[in-house]
Amino acid sequence: MLNYETPEEIVRKRSSDSDDFGNSIEDNGDVEFGDIRGVGLKRQKSEDVGKPGSKVRRLKRMLQEAEKKKQRIEELKQQGTDGVKRAHAEQWNDVVKEVSGEKSFRDTSKLKKALKRIEKTKSKSAGEWKVV
Repeated sequence: MLNYETPEEIVRKRSSDSDDFGNSIEDNGDVEFGDIRGVGLKRQKSEDVGKPGSKVRRLKRMLQEAEKKKQRIEELKQQGTDGVKRAHAEQWNDVVKEVSGEKSFRDTSKLKKALKRIEKTKSKSAGEWKVV
């Protein structure tokens, strides 16, 4: 009597023993294909996003945080060699965060320009509405 294998048994036997070219394969479970960090992750939205004036509030908060951080780094630099090392480490942490894809708003001049641009468009719009 002939011993026939079902298609499922054949597939299981092939996939567990070797690849398409006859090379043996061991399944370690530690290889992940297509795992790109940061891609496909959804950012958590704060509750005030999309509300009127939310961008201005967000920019003002980021500007305050950036100025606070800049001031803290200056204070650390004045504390001596240990403070300089800690300031240097904090700056490197910011750079690493930027490189990993996290947005970092350290440039206060750009934040000020963005706020100024929004205020300018607001005043222009308010002027147009007064004329009407």
